[in-house]
Amino acid sequence: MRTRTKSHLVGLCIVATLSCATAAFAQTPPKAPLRKEVREDRKERREDRKELAEDKKQGADKKELAQDRKELAKDRKELHGDRKELRPELRAKREARLKEIKDKWGASAHKPAAVDQLKLHAQRVAHLQRIRAVAVTKGKTDVVARVDKVLGREEARFQKAMTRIKGEG
Repeated sequence: MRTRTKSHLVGLCIVATLSCATAAFAQTPPKAPLRKEVREDRKERREDRKELAEDKKQGADKKELAQDRKELAKDRKELHGDRKELRPELRAKREARLKEIKDKWGASAHKPAAVDQLKLHAQRVAHLQRIRAVAVTKGKTDVVARVDKVLGREEARFQKAMTRIKGEG
């Protein structure tokens, strides 16, 4: 019984990281500036590693290669520090989402059927939000409108399923 409860809690944690249950969250939230910086730093680091590999193939001086490796190691440490700064923010979001689920659905959120619905809803919403974000960046307003409509239908389906599960027990 304990392992079942733990697995449901793990499932809820996964759901909490992916799910956005309200239609208000259908809009893609602006990314945090730090998160963008981390992403850009990772990209630069990848490019530097490629350049280092090319230099090595072309037979560059060993001292220069060693210096480049040291710089890459330094960059990696800085990037790791930036990620550490993001962790508390993500943990707080996850905990807030778990609390929201618990407040709304109570003990029924731990039922296997509810966990399955929460996971399915989280996956669908995440996928649709990504489609919407791409459509917004490409300026495709017709796609954005269709995705918003589908997000509304998914939200209604999810609410209906969860209400049914809550009523069962």
